[in-house]
Amino acid sequence: MKSSSLMKEENKNDFRQNHPYPVHAIKQDKIIFLSDLEIYNINKTRVEFSSPNIISMFINISHKAFVESTSVFKKFIEPKLIDGKTAEFKEEELTKLYDYLESAKVSVIFAYNSIEAFVNIAIPNDYTYENKNNRGIKEIWDKEAIQRWMTTSDKLTKILPGLRGLEKPNNQKFWSNFKNLEQLRNDIIHPKSVSNELNTSNEIHKKFFNKNVFNWIQSTGDVLKFYCQGEYSERYFPIGFGPKKFKPTELDDFDKYFEEVK
Repeated sequence: MKSSSLMKEENKNDFRQNHPYPVHAIKQDKIIFLSDLEIYNINKTRVEFSSPNIISMFINISHKAFVESTSVFKKFIEPKLIDGKTAEFKEEELTKLYDYLESAKVSVIFAYNSIEAFVNIAIPNDYTYENKNNRGIKEIWDKEAIQRWMTTSDKLTKILPGLRGLEKPNNQKFWSNFKNLEQLRNDIIHPKSVSNELNTSNEIHKKFFNKNVFNWIQSTGDVLKFYCQGEYSERYFPIGFGPKKFKPTELDDFDKYFEEVK
């Protein structure tokens, strides 16, 4: 957080904004809402704005591409997928097809990024994870090691349930869809070597001719709903997920720490 300013009420115009967070000022006997600000000096210009929620931004990028790709799939791709027929895309149709594949990939990548960001933010900086390796030796992972070496699905099953007081998500209906999303995202980000022989293909594109790919993308909303549970919302929750109540931070005297911005 670069700085903080007083915010009288939540800005409801854009869901990508971070939640304002309440402070109970004991001396003033009132609840005061604060908002994170980003402040930069660019040459001789001071840039200042309310911080966006990175998870919400990833969700929004994915959603825009999702709307575009599902529309093209229904109107252009799906009508060609007829049993017993060949779905041929002619030269003049390739641009539309390639645009579809690009937007669908964008939706997949940023849908997954929203969960990846959520998990990493949810893990406290001082958190450690104990694990026995294949040789029976106990390992202690700090947050940096967890972020670097543990898959997002492992974080969701091995770490977050304990932190959030929830059961593991493995038996939830959305879990298989999310695992498929994770695999597809990894295939996009880390493409396998494609042969330069004639008549070979990039198998990753095959999955985008199955409308189930859109169920995989939408599973991220179910993942967020599952983990954004509890009596109170956390500050990092994207707007629209979790309870609307926030537990205020106790502060003896607001004026000792902050200056009110009119």
